[in-house]
Amino acid sequence: REARRRACTSGAAAASNPRTKPAGRTFSASSNAKSPVPQQRSSNRCPGTGWSQATAWRFQRRCSHPDFIPAMERRGFQCVEVYEGNPVDWALGEDVRGAVQGVVIRSRFRLDVSLLSYIPSLKWIARVGSGLENIDVPGFKQRNVRVFNAPYGLSNSVGEHALAMLLAGLNHLVSGDREVREGLWNRELHRGEELDGKTVGIWGYGATGSAFARKLRGFDVRILAYDPYKSDFSDKWVQQVPESKLFEEAEVVSFHVPLTGETHGMVDDSFFAKFHHPIFFLNTSRGPVVKSAALLRALEANRVRFAGLDVLEEEGTHFESLSNSSENWTSLSTHPRILFSPHVAGWTVQSKWRMVEHLLDQIDAFYHLPKS
Repeated sequence: REARRRACTSGAAAASNPRTKPAGRTFSASSNAKSPVPQQRSSNRCPGTGWSQATAWRFQRRCSHPDFIPAMERRGFQCVEVYEGNPVDWALGEDVRGAVQGVVIRSRFRLDVSLLSYIPSLKWIARVGSGLENIDVPGFKQRNVRVFNAPYGLSNSVGEHALAMLLAGLNHLVSGDREVREGLWNRELHRGEELDGKTVGIWGYGATGSAFARKLRGFDVRILAYDPYKSDFSDKWVQQVPESKLFEEAEVVSFHVPLTGETHGMVDDSFFAKFHHPIFFLNTSRGPVVKSAALLRALEANRVRFAGLDVLEEEGTHFESLSNSSENWTSLSTHPRILFSPHVAGWTVQSKWRMVEHLLDQIDAFYHLPKS
């Protein structure tokens, strides 16, 4: 999807006081526009753009969160939309650059502290989504720039998606559907398994891991969770355990970890070899966490009975494309015990708006604004 950046700017008074509620007229500019286009309020307009409905469909990807700009305007912000990939390409005038307090991005762009040489007044960055691997969070923190994201905006969607993949794998729904369409009626071949009675292991117990655990409450399963950065989160449904306990007892494994230097490639041959039981494996976190070649070998060795993958090692860094030229792709794409989805676990109608609400809450708190 064509992502957009929004530079939310304040008036001169707010620029001198970073926590003063900014004021100003809202306008938007597309990547090929050289001057601001005033917002137009009309029922036949794509909210936040000023384009007529007849044209809006062509820019739907740029209008992925149409309520965000009006919401910022109601808070007194002035918003500029820019689509180029690097800050130096944003074509912002010096007066605008000097007033920019916040930047809102999706997953396509990488931001480091060099951004401050272009936007010296920057106070915060808002990531519409969860992962922060494309943002130099420690560097910005050292320079007192806040970084907001919205993992709880999409956590419920991810939890439901992981559960859907698991149930589809247990009950052979994909192959069953395909064979019926081909006129085949192989009932015994598609005899499923119940989830009840199984031990489910969750790697990473943040927003999405805990959401997946909540979705499992309606099943008679034992839930074990491991997170080296959290403690004391056991409750009546979930038991916090060391990593070794998951290797010993898990029959289902679901990954919910961020992409970091520590987690990149952590699921490799040695990882799969540690399990005492063949597992149903789910990954809705980040593709590079799992080495595709190791997963294929684990499937062939029956260490993995089924894999549900919403993300892939072969995925582009901005999640908008897939490199199907890798040496593993043919084996991955034709494997009968892998279920794919195109990085959409957190991509629902409800999460689309919920992520914006969570970001707005954080921006309100930053400026000490009353809850709307």
